[in-house]
Amino acid sequence: MNIFKYTLHKELWLWLYKHPFKTKYNWPKWGIYNNIINHCFACDYLYINNINIINCKNCPLISFKYKIYNTCLNGLYENFNASFVKKYINKHYYKSFKKQIKRRRKFAKKIAMLKVKEGVIYE
Repeated sequence: MNIFKYTLHKELWLWLYKHPFKTKYNWPKWGIYNNIINHCFACDYLYINNINIINCKNCPLISFKYKIYNTCLNGLYENFNASFVKKYINKHYYKSFKKQIKRRRKFAKKIAMLKVKEGVIYE
């Protein structure tokens, strides 16, 4: 069985926490770690180990606070994506913009800090 690249998972999501105007596709290290399924180390772990990646319940990460089943990380990833904002913003929307950035950073950090399920071998 292949090893889950948990350290890289954390590194990616902490980078997103620090760079809220970016998406995971902008991570500078994708040049080194190419061909990662869905640009996600958890999905890639499942794919490499021939585990069904369509069913998010198979994810090697524990994410049970949000109970939106059959969604990535029980909704954490969807919430992160929904909070995406562009860098340019009209002054009229500045307050809302700041809330979205705070929300986006919150979800990135939660994803970075998720624990690994028991029995998963990781580095």
